Amino acid sequence: MKTTTSSVREGFTLVELLIVISVIAVMTLIAVPAFQDIGRGSKMNGAVRELYATLNLARQWAITHRENTYVVFPDDFNGMYGGLSTNEHKKALRSYAVYTEGKGYVTEWRFLPAGIYFIDTNNSDNDDWRNEFEDEILPGKDVFRIGSVEQIPFPDSDSPDQDVNCLVFEPTGSLTLGAIGAEIYIAEAVALDGAGSQVIRLVWKENPVMRGINVSGLTGLTKIIDYAQTDDS
Repeated sequence: MKTTTSSVREGFTLVELLIVISVIAVMTLIAVPAFQDIGRGSKMNGAVRELYATLNLARQWAITHRENTYVVFPDDFNGMYGGLSTNEHKKALRSYAVYTEGKGYVTEWRFLPAGIYFIDTNNSDNDDWRNEFEDEILPGKDVFRIGSVEQIPFPDSDSPDQDVNCLVFEPTGSLTLGAIGAEIYIAEAVALDGAGSQVIRLVWKENPVMRGINVSGLTGLTKIIDYAQTDDS
């Protein structure tokens, strides 16, 4: 005797599908900012690691070659760029290089990633940094504020001497600043056209990712500062 069985078709109702889609949408809204923050932090970490490596390279060069070695940080002062092409203006507050007394510049100019700048607490007519960073920054150690201006060729070894912000490592590995030491601060900003004596003006992002590097004056040894971890501790 042949028996037949009726198959039952199972599936989602329209209401169930709408609920699933809504849950996915909510999870996406939560996840996307988190992934964006990971990307921001990754870019910043890469920038600070490269700077950290350059500082250590400069210190090692000073010790090995027995000569003062400079890590050069161009600021935003318009007078530095007089007679230079506008491409050189792009170095302001986002580039650095190593200069030595014997060989001139021994590295190419290295740039921070787009949207990341050095914090210059002496940035002409711009105290916006206070709103975001006042609790973290020590103006007395800021590389752009501690009397670390040196007369060296800028922007290349064949250029006339300029007053440029530098950290100078001595043959002992220490800084010429002695016990004072220095800190270098980096954060996210939007660059606008400058005004007056400025090449650029910086508008700091809200809740910016920020990093720093501390350089001991006595030893020249460096330490990375992660302000996100500092705030959480």
